[in-house]
Amino acid sequence: MIQKKNVKRIGALICLLAFALTMSMSVAFAASELKIEQVSPEDGAKDMAMENMGYKVYFNQNVYKNKKMNAKLCTITDNKGKKVPTIVVVNPKEKNVMMVLADTNSRKTKIKGKTKYTLTIKPGFKADSGQALGQEFTASFRTLNPSTSMWVSMGMMGVMVVAMVFFTSREMKKQNEKDSTQKHKEKTVNPYKEAKRTGKSVEEIVAAEEKKKAKQKAKRERQKQENKKEIASNNIRVSKKRAISEVGLTYKEPKPAKADKPANKPQAKKGPSGSKQRQHKNKKKK
Repeated sequence: MIQKKNVKRIGALICLLAFALTMSMSVAFAASELKIEQVSPEDGAKDMAMENMGYKVYFNQNVYKNKKMNAKLCTITDNKGKKVPTIVVVNPKEKNVMMVLADTNSRKTKIKGKTKYTLTIKPGFKADSGQALGQEFTASFRTLNPSTSMWVSMGMMGVMVVAMVFFTSREMKKQNEKDSTQKHKEKTVNPYKEAKRTGKSVEEIVAAEEKKKAKQKAKRERQKQENKKEIASNNIRVSKKRAISEVGLTYKEPKPAKADKPANKPQAKKGPSGSKQRQHKNKKKK
């Protein structure tokens, strides 16, 4: 009886061990199965740029060692099923990330706008551990409409130009106000320091400063009134005499006036010609 009980116990233990071993093997296999965790852009994305078109795929395992073999199992096709020339890139610093990009160096690569492109990774894609992708994976996105892209770019440029003009004008206005304030800003005097420096009383220095400020204010008021009068009469004066060269002009001396031509001399009366003179002389001799 004792032996039968021991046999039953041993058989039960063997069954439990076999069950536990089977469960651990299934868990280990499930944990090591190659899977795609994420793709960028996401499946079904719209209005994607046509430049540098491609996919970034994240795996749960490293896929760096078998990149040449895996590259043959990755394709990108358009909405008509035509393959796009691609290159597969794996970063040694991120061995679980793979990029499938359109080969822009190939003449056959022609990315169209407003077109659906699909990434396909076929079964047999292997990780560094030897585990393979169990089933085919697909993801797709649609490229941006070129006309929409152009209008968006023009709109952004217009907004940037308006913003630049606005901020530039505002800065210029602030600078002009600052310059105007600094120009008319009165220099303040510390009466205590001035009293210590000159030996005068604080009251005298304060009174002198107030008198000086009053003169400056009166001078500015007079200048304003004069400017108003000059503008109203359209007769603008300058604050001081300045050389012509200081304002960027040149002066040319006037050329001397030409002397009047002398009056025509009276012409001598013409006498008889030479032959006539000789005839006249001969008559006199006779």
